[in-house]
Amino acid sequence: MFKSCDYCRHRKKKCKVPPDSTRCSDCEHLDLACEFSARHPSLKRRETSRKNAARIGIPVSKDSESSRLVGGSGGSVVDEANLMEGDCQLRLAGRRDMANKRLFSPRDSGGGSQGAPLSTNERYWRDVHPFWPFVSEEMLEGELGRDANFKHCIDSACLLSLNLMGKFNDTPLKMERLTSTLQQGRLSMSDIAIALLSCPFVDLDDGLVQTIFDTVDYGVANAVAPTPPAIVAGALITNVWRRLAGHSHHPLHLSTDVLRRYGKGLDSKTFGYHYLHLSQHAAEFDRLRISMKAQGIQPDTPLVWSRLEYECLLWQVCLPPSLLDTRDDLPATPESVVIHCLSSLLLLSFYGYVLEHADTLGALIALQPVPGVLLFLCTLARSTFICPRELLDRMPLLVNIQAQTARIMLTLWHRTGFENCRGILNLWRNPGGRFPELERDVRGQIGSGPWAIEEIDGYSVFWTFRDLRTLTTKFIFGDRPSFSPLSG
Repeated sequence: MFKSCDYCRHRKKKCKVPPDSTRCSDCEHLDLACEFSARHPSLKRRETSRKNAARIGIPVSKDSESSRLVGGSGGSVVDEANLMEGDCQLRLAGRRDMANKRLFSPRDSGGGSQGAPLSTNERYWRDVHPFWPFVSEEMLEGELGRDANFKHCIDSACLLSLNLMGKFNDTPLKMERLTSTLQQGRLSMSDIAIALLSCPFVDLDDGLVQTIFDTVDYGVANAVAPTPPAIVAGALITNVWRRLAGHSHHPLHLSTDVLRRYGKGLDSKTFGYHYLHLSQHAAEFDRLRISMKAQGIQPDTPLVWSRLEYECLLWQVCLPPSLLDTRDDLPATPESVVIHCLSSLLLLSFYGYVLEHADTLGALIALQPVPGVLLFLCTLARSTFICPRELLDRMPLLVNIQAQTARIMLTLWHRTGFENCRGILNLWRNPGGRFPELERDVRGQIGSGPWAIEEIDGYSVFWTFRDLRTLTTKFIFGDRPSFSPLSG
């Protein structure tokens, strides 16, 4: 039996169990089950023991041999886990609950729960602004008392906060007021602000959202009226992520500098601050992709692309613990799962694009569709496909990210013939049935299995690949000044 519980052991933390408690301090604080796993010999030691036993004539149990196989011919599965075909990460195959990501939320610290009910203004600053900081203080104070539509949408955004995952009653969000407002034509800044707050949670029509983008783009370009920085940043972020997730929007003519400037005023411990940081990289990738299509390879192409890859791989080192989701087999906070899905989409889009141009761009930054690269992408896709259903039901954005991930993996399968791509695709379940044509295409292409997949430990693949690629990219751009607007 291990001396540390599973949670502390995987995070390499000291496990302290108070004398009068059945859980360690960390598990007690996070309200987790404090479990101590049995210590098993390593794979290398088991293999050595098996060889020694065979050498001296001791028979080896078939059960012990088949316990290393997932879906083997003997019909035995690791610990009889109920795994789906394609779930090929051995470290996750030992328990029945590992095929689905688990969520936890830190205990409510109070903040008015015992006293008088919080006002809409107070609830916004506690439950919305730390995640989606697209409404300025001036707008909030000016519109709440006089615009019923605005107050209705702020209240709805508070109910859908990632702070309140356990309290959500699954009542459909009533956004008829917002939709009718957007269809009236002329949009006010408050209309745009509440629409930007709603985009992650409401499946708005692409045409309506494009109207918002056009209004902001035109207002900034022609200086018709002052556009609040929160709205400019929110429009750029929403446009970039919706485009990466497969929506057919036109890119905005806005500089990514607005994200850096606006982000400086946010709390560095919040989701919103790091969401803006990640969105800078996503916006830069979008800009480089458009530039490549229009201008092709330029003298600085290897430098800017390798620099961006370096930034995308290393930005997570600045995340606070509440936003880290480092292993699929460990529970995580809702906000950490969301930001991990966004980061995975960016990396999949980046590497998918580079591998599509492997003979040109890929050769310049030393990236080719070799098994190590493809296993890393399969790891990212798997983490995205096991997103908890309660988050998918709440955020259509995550459903779109899963669908785009399926498209990327299907393209990689066509281009490389790498079997793990097909196996991982079998984990996609098209929640809500929103993409029937894509689902038929995926099922028709991957078949019914089984597939000759390479069994991987996604945790090791992710960090090993990240370390090796950051060294490679750092060698390419060296000590030269960065061409990316992300620095500085």
